[in-house]
Amino acid sequence: QSVKGTPIEVPITLCCHYALRRGEVLGLQWKNVDFNKRTITICNSVVRAGKAIFQESTKTLSSNRILPMDGEIYSYLKLHKKHQENNCDLFGNTYTKNDFVCTWDDGRPFSPEYLSHAFKRILKKNNLPNIRFHDIRHSVATGLLNSGIDLKVI
Repeated sequence: QSVKGTPIEVPITLCCHYALRRGEVLGLQWKNVDFNKRTITICNSVVRAGKAIFQESTKTLSSNRILPMDGEIYSYLKLHKKHQENNCDLFGNTYTKNDFVCTWDDGRPFSPEYLSHAFKRILKKNNLPNIRFHDIRHSVATGLLNSGIDLKVI
């Protein structure tokens, strides 16, 4: 709820559902979201090298995975895609065209550092515990384990 309406709502929502790493959620592209099969393929990660932000393969080969898209995320991403398309029209020539799911309204992709810093600011503003961005991943995994999901599946 604390991120609703903020620039980082989409990446946080996806991380809370899928336990994604920061680079994985920022590397997610629309070509990896299959609305027909209702799947999301994780196969890229975004990293920073100096001032440049670039895409690379995921951390490990086993990090490449296909995730099911439930009805809630399906609707959420459909709406978000439409929002991005509207922003593309609104910003016109100044819109940064790319295939990233997580972007600023003008199409520019987020930097990994921005996502972490914005997350910290939201925690502080809402008097929430001071956790690392990566702790979202751990919390989701713990919740799945407590729900009886097999550790190997998680």
